[in-house]
This record gives sequence, structure tokens and C-alpha cells, in this order.
Amino acid sequence: MRITSYQLTVISFFAAIFAGQAELNISLKPEAASLFVYEPFTLLLKAGSEIELPAVPSGNGFTVTGITPVQTNSFRIEMIAEESGILTVPPVSVKSKDETAETPLLRLAISAPRRADEMALSVVFSATNLYTDQPVKMAVTWNSKVPFTRCQELLLELPILRNPDWEVYPLDPGIPENNRIGLPVNNQRVIAEKTITETGEQLVFNFMLVPRREGLSRPATARLNCALMQDRRTSSQYPSYFDNHFFNRPEKSDRFERIYLSIPLPEFTVQALPETGRTLRYSGIAGACTASASVQPADTVVGQPMLLTVALKELAFGGQIAALPDAVLEGVGSEFQLIPRPLHESATENSRSFTYVLRPLRSGITAVPALALQIFDPEQKAYRIIRTEPLSIRVNPDGSQTIYQPSPGGDRKPKNHLTGIRGNWKESRLHMNTYRTVEFVAHNAWAFWLLPPLLWLALRPWLRRRDRCRADPAYARALRAARNFRRAVKQDEESAWKNYLADRFNLTAEAVTFEAVAPEFEKQNASPELIQDVHDRFARQDTEQYAPQGTPPRKASTASELVRRIEKTLPLKVGRDRRARRGRLGDPSLPNIILMVCVFAAFSSFASTPDELFAQAMQMRTEQPDKAQPLFTEAALGFEPQKQFFNAGNSWFFAGENGRALANYLAAERRNPFDRQTRESIAFIRAQRTDRFKTAETPASKISGVWNQFSRWSPATRGVLLTLIYLTGWALFLTARVLGKKTPRRTWIVLGIAALIPAASLLTSLFQPSVGVIIEPADVRLGPGYAYDAAYDTPLHEATEFQCLETRNGWIHARMPDKSEAWLCESACVRVL
Repeated sequence: MRITSYQLTVISFFAAIFAGQAELNISLKPEAASLFVYEPFTLLLKAGSEIELPAVPSGNGFTVTGITPVQTNSFRIEMIAEESGILTVPPVSVKSKDETAETPLLRLAISAPRRADEMALSVVFSATNLYTDQPVKMAVTWNSKVPFTRCQELLLELPILRNPDWEVYPLDPGIPENNRIGLPVNNQRVIAEKTITETGEQLVFNFMLVPRREGLSRPATARLNCALMQDRRTSSQYPSYFDNHFFNRPEKSDRFERIYLSIPLPEFTVQALPETGRTLRYSGIAGACTASASVQPADTVVGQPMLLTVALKELAFGGQIAALPDAVLEGVGSEFQLIPRPLHESATENSRSFTYVLRPLRSGITAVPALALQIFDPEQKAYRIIRTEPLSIRVNPDGSQTIYQPSPGGDRKPKNHLTGIRGNWKESRLHMNTYRTVEFVAHNAWAFWLLPPLLWLALRPWLRRRDRCRADPAYARALRAARNFRRAVKQDEESAWKNYLADRFNLTAEAVTFEAVAPEFEKQNASPELIQDVHDRFARQDTEQYAPQGTPPRKASTASELVRRIEKTLPLKVGRDRRARRGRLGDPSLPNIILMVCVFAAFSSFASTPDELFAQAMQMRTEQPDKAQPLFTEAALGFEPQKQFFNAGNSWFFAGENGRALANYLAAERRNPFDRQTRESIAFIRAQRTDRFKTAETPASKISGVWNQFSRWSPATRGVLLTLIYLTGWALFLTARVLGKKTPRRTWIVLGIAALIPAASLLTSLFQPSVGVIIEPADVRLGPGYAYDAAYDTPLHEATEFQCLETRNGWIHARMPDKSEAWLCESACVRVL
């Protein structure tokens, strides 16, 4: 068949149509209008039919980070440009089921952020050489010749605000809403003040920075980055909300450029506050400050609440003060009950105020003492005290009640009305030296325990001679004869000799001859030598009396020698008993000397310096409590070495240390358990403490409590009590022996039982745990260390009592009043001496 030219033309036309339909229709273009170096952007690859996942390699100046399918015929290619300028993307091979095609060569304009010459950023600090706790103000100003509405996607970085050693407080500009605008600073919203200047627009915002640690700080550069739109956009109706243009991101079709500003920040030198001169009253304020106080109502009745407001003004920054120190609040004194948690508080940029609930504890109070707090003056580089003025009040009785008793816990019985802390004991009063006598006796108890046996040994020979004399008249005559001979021998030896023999053998002195006494010597078995010497003595006497003059005298022993031999050899042995007693005891007056030395006690008088400090502090307590507190503390430290624990407890109480005060009162009670003032002071402190423990009272527990209370008396007191019972028993025994009577058996039974009580108490106290008192808020743990969990929900407060079971690595294993056990840090407690 012959094909005509017309038919050929038609065939060629349809073939061209089918061929054009078989070719792939491919496009590759960016989805964003503005592209920037190092910022991810996407290219949209789209074909006319279904295509396979293309392979797009990274090339010169760009990196492909991912390919994501959008539909069966389109893919999104993610990439990052690494160089600014014209970026050339080579053709990308695309495959379908039947054909393969390539994208056209793509050229993209990549921009780099530029420094914003039409804008300026400044950061100004009020000071760069600081002390810790000294606030410094940071003012940030952003000026722009172009409208701020052209700025989107703002990023303002101030690395100094992330310093962990600084506390950061954004300051509110305090302006109307239409002049406020929110800015993203370190990805947080900050309110700035927007104003119109002669050269354009201005934004200003401020921070207050408070350094909390010393050192040299080199903050990083402050940097601002945003998208500057080509077209001006309309501002938000409420520019301070998050929907303002600073938080918006440019749309894909928007044309914009990236601009930035960066400025270096100065170095900061932060010096540590000096330790010298800092007290517990330091408020954390470094800078200027004035203090004032007010109370409402000023006329009230005992126990009714009053509102005490403490205002601090002229501060560099008021927001940094979280609360007043406890030592400042304790300046109101012990005549008030003050809740340390403020009922209301307020703060402005340059002021701070706290309102507390205050209750008077007795009627007749006329003033609330001045409150003193310590601040640091950076200019003078020293601490100084500021104080409020004393507040005049009037506290009337509530009917017949003149004392307010704070409500104890539900498990405790109400106590009698207390009169509070009383005055110190005077040095001249007798009971100040009572315990010194007790301690002297206790420390020298060995001497008092040895004295009765020594006295008994000294009296025993005399008592035995007396009893023998009563039973044996011959023995009594022999003693009397020897005593009379010693008295008369120096005056007339011959008469003394005859009188001795007459008294010895119950004869008449005129009838004493050798023939009369010889049978008596033989009856008592005297030796022949002694009898011959007595014969020679009588023969010599006769020769001297009756022989003619000139007759030589016979040799014979003297009367004294014969008496000594008779006393030594005859069975009565009177001389031997006397010499033996002298050989054992020496001088018979020695026991009396020992008794006088032991009974005599020399009491040393202490210096009156602590008393003077206490009196001076009491005078200053109302007007200048901050100056009075160190004097109270110094007085307490002076009373404690002198063991004047009651006075030390009073001093610690007025110094605001209730825990140390209770420990000293308990020590005073151990030494003087019957003093009423000490017991009332202990009850007063216990009524004011915060922590309460539930305890069950049973008859057995009451008896055990009485025994434990007795066992807590000082060992010296119980030792002296046992010594007195011991001496009483010896005194009764010796008195009965001297009087020649017998002590009844029931007396020994009563004394034995009486002595058994303190002896058993001293024995059991060796195994009884010592008593401790918490002197500051203590973190209580289940084990000896902070790694263990907390034993209670809240820390234990001062004046809480416990028993010390064990000490390990600076921690005390404590048993609480409710028999629960926990571990306390040793530095937060003291033991009762």
C-alpha cells in the first residue's frame, strides 16, 4: 500500500505527541526564599510520574543530610551549604519505570550573616570589682535605625546569666503595657521597655546579679542574631506576648537576611567577705540599708497575737533577701513567743519587709526590744550593725492570768504557770559553794572511808584495857601502879618504888619488904634473876639506911629499871601493850590531825568578771541586743569553767541559745536536784521547744522515771550520800562502844538498805546512757552519715533531749523520748556534764 504525503504527516504528528508524553517532567527548586550558610535548607524534587528514590551525593560546598519522600512522585532533599556565594548543585539522575532523566543544573545564592551596621548593642554593669552578696546591675540596650518589626526569630545570648556562682533576677521595667515587649534572652522571656529615639527605636532591659562565690569571672561574648525582613510587618496588638515578631519565624516565601551583633563583656573580680567581725546576725546584705519596725496593736493583753513588721529600705536590691536570720529574730527576747516563719512578706527593687506573729508571754511588758542585723559595707570594707528602734507597747493581764503558757502537744499535760528565767545566783550565797564541798568530799572519799577504821584502831587498845579493867581488878591495879610510879619517880624514887609494889600486890606501903613481895613474884612465875635483883634492891636500901657510915653500897638495879623489867616479864604485860600501840600508830594524835585535814575545806573565790558581763549585757539588751548577745555568750563561757551552770544557763538563754541553756540547767540540776529555780527554768525551756514526742505513762514507767532521775544525779552527790551513810554507821558503832552499849540490829538493817540505794544507783549509772541536748537544727539520719535516708520529715530543733547510745565517725546514735532511735551529727549536740 502506498502511503501518501498527507498520511505521513498525520502519522508523524501522533508519533511526536506520544514521544513527548513519554519524557519525564522533572523540577528541582529550593523551598525557602532565603538561604544561609550552615543553616539547613531543603530542595523539592518533583516528577510528572512515579519515580524511584534518587541518589544525591554531597558535592563541593554542600552536604546532603537526608532524602525524605513526600509523595510517590516527589522527594525532599535536605542539605547544608558550607560556603557563602553561588552554590552549584549538579544534575540529579531520576529513574521511573520506563525512563531515566536528569534534573537541570541548579544555582543557588547562599548568604552569610552580616554584622548589623544599622544596629548597636551595649551591656553596662554598675560595678566590676565586687564582694560576695553585693548586687550589681546589668543594663542591656539595643538601638536600631530600622524598625524592630522587621526583626524576627531573635536569638539573644548572654552567657553571664548562666554562671552558677551568680544569682540572676530579671527586673521589671514598671511601665505601661503598650510600652512593654517580650524578648527571648537565653531562650527565656524577658520584658523590655520600647521607646522611640531621634535615630530610631530602642529596647532596654535590666538584670540584677548577685555573686555568691569569690573568684575571677571572665564572661563570654554577648551575641545577638535575628532575621531582618525585607518588608516591614505589622506589629502585634499585644507586643509583650509571645506572639510578637521577635518570636516569629520567617515563612518560606519571605525574603530576609541574617544579621548579628556581638560585644565583649568585662571581667569581674569577686572578693570573699572577711570572716573577722561576721556574726550570726549577718543578713546577707552587702551594701546600704536602713531598718525600721512596727507593731500592731500596741495595746493588748497577755497571750494575744500582735503583728511585728520589719522593713528594710534603701537596699541595692531587695529581692535577694529570702528571710531574716534566726539570731535577729531571737533579739525580741524570751518574754515573747515569735513564729520564725513570716506571715506576710513583700519586696520591691529597693526594699523588703517581713511580718511575723508575736505573742507576749507575761503582762507588764512595756517595750519590744530593738532588732539588730549585720550588713557589710563595701566602701568601708567592714561589717556594721543597723537596728530598729524599740517599740513601746502595753501588755495587760487577761483577767486574772498574767502569764501566757504556750500550748504543748496533745500528749503532754499542761504545766503550772511559770515565772520565766530568774536572776543569777550570787557568789556570797551558801548554796553556790555547796557543790564544791560535795565535790571535795567525793574526790577525797578514800580519806573519809579510811578515817573510821583508823579511829577504831586508835581507840581499840584503850577500849580493851578499859573492858579488862572492868573485869579484872588485878589488871586495873597493875595499870594504876605503873601510872603512879611514872608520875612520882622523879621526885622520890624510893617512895615511888614502895608505892608501886604496894599498889601492884595490894599491900601497905609501910609493910613492903622483900619477904612480903617475894611470894607474890613467885605466884606470878617471875624469873629467879628478877627476884634476885629485887632482893638486891631491898638489900641496898637496908645497907644505905642501917650500915655504918663509910660502908661501900651494894650493887643493885635502879627502881625504874626494875619496874620496866617487871612490866615486861610479868603476865599483865601493860608496858608491852602501850609500846606495841605506839609502834603501830606512832603519835596517838595522828588520827585527829588526819580528821582535821580532811574536814577542813578551803573554798576559792572566782573572779567576778562573768557577773559583770552578765549585768552589762542585761542593761544593753533592750536598746542594743546585737551588742548584748556577745556579752551574754562571753559570760556563759566564763561561768561554765567555774561550774556555775545555773548562771551559765541564764546567760545562754538570753543569748538565744535555748539548747545550750537547757544543757547547763540540767547540769545544775544534777548537782543541786532540790533547787526550785533550776526546776522551773528547765520546765520553761521545755515548754518553748518545737519538737514533741508521744510517750505513754504507766505506773512502771513512772517508777522507772523516778529511778532514772535519781541515777542522773551527779556521781559526786550520790557518792557523798553513800559516804554520809557509811560515816553514820561508824559513828553509831563507835559511840556505842565508848558508852559500853550495843547497837540494835534494826539500826544496821536500816543503814544497809539506805546505803544499798546510792550504791546500786552508782553501779547502774555505769551502764546508763548519757543525756544529750540538740543545740541547733539537726539533720537526723537512719545511719551515721548523710548517705542514709532522713529519719524524720523535718530536722529536729534545739532543746530536744535524747540519750547517747554510741558515737561513730562524728555521729551520735541517739534514743529519743518516744524510744525511737536515729543518728545525729555530733557538732549539733552537747552532752550534759
